[in-house]
Amino acid sequence: MFCPSTNPIMKLTLTHRNHSPSKSIIEMIDKELNSLQPDLQIDEARVHLERSLTDSPPFNASFHLVTPGPDVIVKSNDHTLRAAILKAFQRIAGKIGHRHAKRVQRRANRESVQHVGIIERAAGALVEQKHVGRRAEHAEIGGDADQRGDHGGGDVAAHE
Repeated sequence: MFCPSTNPIMKLTLTHRNHSPSKSIIEMIDKELNSLQPDLQIDEARVHLERSLTDSPPFNASFHLVTPGPDVIVKSNDHTLRAAILKAFQRIAGKIGHRHAKRVQRRANRESVQHVGIIERAAGALVEQKHVGRRAEHAEIGGDADQRGDHGGGDVAAHE
């Protein structure tokens, strides 16, 4: 029975210079990239492995992961190809963690802004309620002026 994968298929492009990677290195790269899939949707992975004949450390690994949103690009070098690749994956994990932390922080800020807005609206409603209450105290209802001894300005005009 055919079961479609929940993760989209990732295209892997592997290039190398001055060195042919072993089958175990290629399997390690594939396994590590697939282990990143739950945390990061990778549409395409471009991996370049190089052995420098003059530099030290001689092995370089560069990864360009095409993702929805900003791509993840890392480079590393070390004295062995395996160590350079593992160092690159550590940097990738660090970038993914940093992205996740930023996303969590943005959500927290958005929620706190919403809570502040609710509190400001409630405070505004309370202030408005106090103003309405004060206006109601100063309003006269027909016949109230005689009971308070306030006969209005009409009496003053009559005495002149």
